[in-house]
Amino acid sequence: MKIYKRIIAATGLCLLLAACNFFSKNEKNTPRDYDILDKDDIGEYVEDIDGLSDPVYIAGEPRIVRPDIVDGKGNIDIYKYASQDVQVEIEPMGYNTLTARISSQDPQANLRFGFLILPDNTMEEPFDRELTYQLPGDGIYKLIVTDYYAGEGEPWSGYFTLAFELE
Repeated sequence: MKIYKRIIAATGLCLLLAACNFFSKNEKNTPRDYDILDKDDIGEYVEDIDGLSDPVYIAGEPRIVRPDIVDGKGNIDIYKYASQDVQVEIEPMGYNTLTARISSQDPQANLRFGFLILPDNTMEEPFDRELTYQLPGDGIYKLIVTDYYAGEGEPWSGYFTLAFELE
């Protein structure tokens, strides 16, 4: 009877060690899921891509990115997976107008601003790769970047840049 207890205990210990090793490797090799991605959280996942600013945010689930705002301006490079929507949150803090633009070095990047979600959770839609919007007040505005199929496009994955200015 004692031998069975030892076998069960040894098996449990082996499974525990294997699980710890799996999660340790997984955290180092794949993007993690974040509620909000910021520079401190993802420094180890920054990609060195020619022509893109640092850092490159890798949108995980639930795909929320909050860029830094300096003097009313921001510029962020983001990696998205195919068919993935990316939510970029901007808090204007006293500014009245938001101007934003999506660009990519990949000519196949079929992206657009699908929605702008206002602080009261109402939505404005759709937009193209550029938008200018009069902000009705303070709060968090959510820019939703989506694939744009236009009847024949394909889901796209890759790097894109979102630049914005608040006035």
